[in-house]
Amino acid sequence: MKTLISLAFLLSALAAFAKPSIAVINVDEVLSKYTRKAELESKFREQLEKLKTTPRVTAAQELDTELKALAQVIQNEKTTTNDREAASAKFKSLRIEYNSLAQEASRFINQEETKLKQKMLFDLEELMVEVRAAINVISETEGVDLVLENSGNTSSQTPAIIYIRESIDLTEKVITLLNQEEEQAEN
Repeated sequence: MKTLISLAFLLSALAAFAKPSIAVINVDEVLSKYTRKAELESKFREQLEKLKTTPRVTAAQELDTELKALAQVIQNEKTTTNDREAASAKFKSLRIEYNSLAQEASRFINQEETKLKQKMLFDLEELMVEVRAAINVISETEGVDLVLENSGNTSSQTPAIIYIRESIDLTEKVITLLNQEEEQAEN
């Protein structure tokens, strides 16, 4: 029994002196260099640009152009009174149509932008799952006991991690692993 207690004491003393392996990672840098994130952002920007060319938006733009042309006719001093009155009447009716169409187009764009942003957030959450998985794989391979994020700041805008002696930076390894997996998935 004394031997067992002595062994337990010795093991706990050794564990107390065992130096844990600590690593750091800059997740912001990982995400900025992850090719899949760049692809998602590019796709998101393309989809936002497509919204500007939907039939509702282009119809509102065409009406706006027509209203500007009518306004010029109305303001032109060389325009006859009959032409000015006809242009003014047409301007008033098109203005009502334009206001309605512009509001509808604006609502449509806002709804679609909201949907795209929600999808982008969902996709970013999936990317973070992939990043965490890559961090876990590399940490286990390297025998790392603790990984700390070093890209964030505290409420006083100072880095959350100011100094770590003998730490391992996993950032580049995680970036490499993620991008290699992306290349393999494409092939």
